Amino acid sequence: MAELIPWQILRADLRAHRDRVVHDWVQLLDDRVGERACLNFLKNHAGFFFCDSGRRLLAISELELGADLRVDFVVADDLSSFGFYYEFIEIEDPDENPYTSKRQPSARLSGAVSQIMQWRMWLEGNRETAKKILPSHEFWTNDHLPARYTIIIGRRKDAEDRTDLRNYYSNEIDIRIRSFDHLTEVLQERYFSPLPNLASGEMDGVDPIVRNELVNPFRTAISSSEWRKVAPRIFDYHMAAKNAETLVGLASTNARLTPFLADWDALPAEKRHFYLEQAQWLASPVGPIPASFRLRENNSQK
Repeated sequence: MAELIPWQILRADLRAHRDRVVHDWVQLLDDRVGERACLNFLKNHAGFFFCDSGRRLLAISELELGADLRVDFVVADDLSSFGFYYEFIEIEDPDENPYTSKRQPSARLSGAVSQIMQWRMWLEGNRETAKKILPSHEFWTNDHLPARYTIIIGRRKDAEDRTDLRNYYSNEIDIRIRSFDHLTEVLQERYFSPLPNLASGEMDGVDPIVRNELVNPFRTAISSSEWRKVAPRIFDYHMAAKNAETLVGLASTNARLTPFLADWDALPAEKRHFYLEQAQWLASPVGPIPASFRLRENNSQK
C-alpha cells in the first residue's frame, strides 16, 4: 500500500468491517463448530484478536517447540529495552465445560494444564534452543524467559458460578484461564491506530508506511516454519522497531482486507482527507493538532 491506511476508521465510518468479524466469530461459537474451526478463525484473524495498536504486534500460530510439542498461539509484547514478553495460549473446545458438577477441573481443562506443563518442562530443559526461537533481551541476558500461559476453554455461561474456583485454581498453577467470550470482548474493545503506540527513538526512525503495516488488523498469524527461519536473527531489544521490516515481511493478510480497502477508496474525498490528516499528524508530530481536525472531529461518527 502506497499511502498510510487510517485503521482507526474501523471504529468510525468503516466500523461495519470490524462488526462483521464480531458477528462471524459469535456465530461460529453459537453454531458449536468445535475447537479446530475456532482455531482456524483465530489464526486467520490474529490481527484482530491477539495483536493491537500498542505493544502486541506479533502472533505466531502452532509454534513447534520440539518434535511432539506445538503451541496453538504465541503472542509477543514489545517491552522496549526488556525485549519481547511472550504469552503461550492453549485453545480448547468452546463447548467443553471447564469444571464438573462437583466443582472440579474437567478432564479437558486438566489435559490443557498438563500440556502447558510439558511446554514449561521443554523450555527449561532446552534453553539454548528456546533462546533461538523465542528471542528476548531478558532471556539472552539473564537466562530468564519472560512468559505467561493462558488456556481458552468453554463459554462463560457454563462457568459463571465458578469464578472463585477459576481464580483460585489459576493462581495456584500460575496459568490464566479464560472463556471464549473473553476473546469476543477483546475483539469488541479492540483499539485501532494508524501507527504503533510505542514511544521510542527507534520506532520514530522506522518508515511510517512500515509502522502502518505493523498495526494492520487484517494480518494473519505467522506460521511456525516462517518464524523459526528468522527468529535467530532478531535483534533483542526495542524489538518491534529494530525488526519492523522483518515482521512486516512475514505477515500475510486475510481476505477481508480487499473489501475494506475498496470501501476506503470509495469514501468522499473530504472524509478521506480527515482520516489521513490524523494518520499523517501521528507519523510526524511536529506541532498541535491541526485546526481543521479539531473542527471536524465531532462529525467523524456521522
